[in-house]
Amino acid sequence: MNQFCIYLDWDGFTPEVWAAWTQAILSVVAIFAASSLARRQERLSFRRKAEACAGLIEHAIDIIEERKQYPLSRITLTAVTDLKRQMETVNLDAAPDSRLIICINGAATVVAILDAELQGWATKQAMFGSTTESSALQDINTALTRLDGQWKKAQLVVDDAKWVSWPRRFWNWIVKVFEPQ
Repeated sequence: MNQFCIYLDWDGFTPEVWAAWTQAILSVVAIFAASSLARRQERLSFRRKAEACAGLIEHAIDIIEERKQYPLSRITLTAVTDLKRQMETVNLDAAPDSRLIICINGAATVVAILDAELQGWATKQAMFGSTTESSALQDINTALTRLDGQWKKAQLVVDDAKWVSWPRRFWNWIVKVFEPQ
């Protein structure tokens, strides 16, 4: 080590002093790099979990949208009932943000209400033979609108989780704090 520090004899520092200073500075750099890496990995994990929560709501929208054409068919009723069960079994402890828990609960409630309404319409159709598909379709459209609202709220959380450099975050904070209301 001394052979590298001989050339750094500035202001009378001995090679041992330069070695100590070099080690101290590089230790600070290493600690900063390690903490930055850990923070970045935590942010990525948060973002992936948030995207998965938003993806669950998007999956519900896709399933209901696919079955919109035949609102009272047995396949539609089974698909919505299965979707309701899936939404009920979601582990909300894994959600990285409380706003996502609210979105998933809201989506699960919308799907449960839609399931009950479709089952009711199917029962009425079976008992009385009347065609109530337009009412069932209206219920599906209402559910899709509400699910889309929950998905948009979840997307806001996902957008918040995207990695932004600290100068940009600082600037956004300054703008938010001093924004006229």
